[in-house]
Amino acid sequence: MVVFLRRQVVEKPTPANPFVAPPAKEEDVEDIGVSALFDNDVSKHFETPSFGSSSIGLYPVAGGVGLSTMVRYGHGVLSENHNNCDAVILVSTTAADHLFKAQNLLRVGTIPGGQQIIGIVLVEDRPKLSKETIKEAKKTLRMTKHSWGIPFVNDLREPKEVTKLPYRYRKALESLVKVSSS
Repeated sequence: MVVFLRRQVVEKPTPANPFVAPPAKEEDVEDIGVSALFDNDVSKHFETPSFGSSSIGLYPVAGGVGLSTMVRYGHGVLSENHNNCDAVILVSTTAADHLFKAQNLLRVGTIPGGQQIIGIVLVEDRPKLSKETIKEAKKTLRMTKHSWGIPFVNDLREPKEVTKLPYRYRKALESLVKVSSS
């Protein structure tokens, strides 16, 4: 039995011109995403942000809230040392006990060292927040004039170096750095 096959056309590769630059790759535009707490933004301000020239520190409501990670990626501006500051921004996760501790501090208006609380950073402690957690977190956010949201980033929990943080995380840090350095 004889089988005839069709001829296939073979395209010859065109030689690349070494004097012509390769086409520029378009950088993907990152979508900020939607947060259950902050919608399409990374911060909320219930009054015009004017923090003056006072020094601002970050104060953790409990251990393990992500403060040291924020300081590491804060370009040397953010600091864990809140003792020498005039005012502080609380840092809390969305865990129930952390939210309750933050609410208690916000009711008083100052931290145990006497510094005034001017805002709060809520760090999401899991990828998807329950309706009850969202309700309690929004209640906490309404207790302060300024707030920032840090999304859950699973790679920060792994023992590896994170090369690029998500867009929402970077934007929240930029906003905090701007406030802390003014």
